[in-house]
Amino acid sequence: MNQYIVVHMNSCKYKILCGTSGALVALFFLQSTVASEFERVNRYSLHELTAESNQVDLLSTVIETRFPPFVETVGTAIDYVLHRSGYRHVTTENFESTLELPLPESHRSIGPVDVRTAVRTIVGQTWKLYEDAGKRILWFQKAGLDSEQVIQPPVDASETKVQSNSKDSNIFESDVAPTSWHLQSSLTLRENLENWAQLSDWSLDWRSRHDYAITHPSTFSGTLVDAVGSLLMHYRNAPVPLVGKFFSGNSVLVIEPSNSP
Repeated sequence: MNQYIVVHMNSCKYKILCGTSGALVALFFLQSTVASEFERVNRYSLHELTAESNQVDLLSTVIETRFPPFVETVGTAIDYVLHRSGYRHVTTENFESTLELPLPESHRSIGPVDVRTAVRTIVGQTWKLYEDAGKRILWFQKAGLDSEQVIQPPVDASETKVQSNSKDSNIFESDVAPTSWHLQSSLTLRENLENWAQLSDWSLDWRSRHDYAITHPSTFSGTLVDAVGSLLMHYRNAPVPLVGKFFSGNSVLVIEPSNSP
């Protein structure tokens, strides 16, 4: 009976017949050049010590999804597909109307496909998918547009109101020392505000399923209330305008869509 050496490499299994010159060459090569990348399972089997492809490229994970009844729109379908993928969707200008479109019946069951293909299928061919593996975010823009153009939030010179709980209006007084607040382009709007809140011993309660990428760093001065108010002013005409509400009783900053009740 023939005996084989079994080598698992690149998600494939290779069988090499023992007693041949090829087997000797293969064993010498594996032991002398890539021994650190393999683990011997038994006398005749080696396993490659590398991560699976879907662990490196998270969006390449293959899924098969049948959406539950509460998933009725393109936006909720995207959120459902990305759940536990490690990625989240960042809203971009002019894409809000697409998120509110009803989910086609033909899309209620998708797969088996990878996460990237599933999201592209849900959105349609009009939009092009962009992703940032470092921040693990993805967004869409019209095909043919510059990617930097679409993630830059719209700017409006009019004032955006930052609200407070009527019982906690004292947070607007000067007992909070003015400081500088840095908006980092390497973080999203939500991540920046989380950092700001932590610097002031506050916590952030983000109640919007939309987030925005930051394309240009900037600095704001004043109290936390001043800085948040100035920052949110730039999102007054965004696809989903945001408003900040401060509750000093438990030191919570709530960020939610401006049309929330």
